Amino acid sequence: MKLKSTHFESCLEFNDNIVSLIVEDVAKFSNIIERFYMHTRKLSEKREFVLLDYEENILDPGDVCCIFDVLNFDFNQRKLVNKLYLKIYEDYFFDVDNEERFDKKINDLQNIVLHAISEFDMDLEITNEIDFTSVLKMFNLRIEQQDFSIYNNLMRILELIVELELYALVIFPNIKNVLTKQQYEEIIKFIVYHKIGVLFIDRSTKTLEAYKSVVCENERIYYIDDDYEEYVIIN
Repeated sequence: MKLKSTHFESCLEFNDNIVSLIVEDVAKFSNIIERFYMHTRKLSEKREFVLLDYEENILDPGDVCCIFDVLNFDFNQRKLVNKLYLKIYEDYFFDVDNEERFDKKINDLQNIVLHAISEFDMDLEITNEIDFTSVLKMFNLRIEQQDFSIYNNLMRILELIVELELYALVIFPNIKNVLTKQQYEEIIKFIVYHKIGVLFIDRSTKTLEAYKSVVCENERIYYIDDDYEEYVIIN
C-alpha cells in the first residue's frame, strides 16, 4: 500500500512496515494534520492525498481514519457499532442451525405478543418483523469503555480495526512521543503481524542522526527537516 501527497515528495510505502512521518517545522506539521483531517472527512475538494492498495487501485477517503484523541476514542460510534452488529450476524448465521433456532425463538416471542393483544377488543396487528440486528439493539449491545491508558486504548483500537476490518489506513498524530520504547515496539509487532495500515505523524523531538540510531525493527521513518528536505530511515 502507498500514500502519495502534495504535501511531501516521498511516496509513503507501507508493505510490511509501520510508517512514521516525522516533521521538524511546526507550521508544516500542523498543515499536514489539518489536511489529513479534512481529507478523511471529505471536507476538501482538492485531491491532496491518494491512497493506493497493493494493486494500485485508488482507495476512497472513507477507507482512511485519523484518530486524534486515543483516550477519548468513541468505541460506540455508529459506524463501529453497525460493523459489530454485521460481524456478529455473519458469524452467527454462518451456521444454518443457528438461523433456524433464532427464527423459532422469534416466532415464540411473537406468539406471546399476539396472545397478549388478543385480550383487547380492538383491531391490533404486528407490523414490524424482528431481525437479528433489532434484537442486538434491544439489548443495547455496546463495546465496553474505557481504559485511561494511552497504550491500552491504542491496542484496543487496533484490535477493533483487525476484528471488524474497519479501515485500510489509520493515522495517529502525536502518539509516538507519549509511548515508551517497549510499548512502541509491542505495537509495531501487533501492526506488522496483522498487516494493518498505520501511519504515525509526530513533531521531531531529536535530530535526524538521532532518529537513525533509534529506528525500530519493521519501522520506516520519513523525516522532513526545517528546509523541507526529506529522508527515509529504515532499520
